[in-house]
Amino acid sequence: MVRIALIFAFLVSATPVWADFQAGEDAYNRGDYDTALREWLPLAEQGDADAQFNLAALYMKGQGVPQDVSKSFELITKAAWQGHLPSLRIARMLALRISWLTRFKILAS
Repeated sequence: MVRIALIFAFLVSATPVWADFQAGEDAYNRGDYDTALREWLPLAEQGDADAQFNLAALYMKGQGVPQDVSKSFELITKAAWQGHLPSLRIARMLALRISWLTRFKILAS
């Protein structure tokens, strides 16, 4: 009985986080990049690798934010360190586009 209560409590507490992420996905698919940013930013700041990955795409493309390859690399690197496979692949490609000094500053922060 306790195990069922714990599982239920976990699912209930996890639902709002998924809802915020999904709301960001829906907004992004509509082209509403400002809303996507508002939904994903708190999740990314809490360490959500998927949200970090999606924010990196916004910064890379300049969608809803000024285009910033360095910020994109920072977010991709954070997600990659968590084992997020798409981020690992893209981090390698981004590393070729920015200077060593910029990478050092990002990784040192």
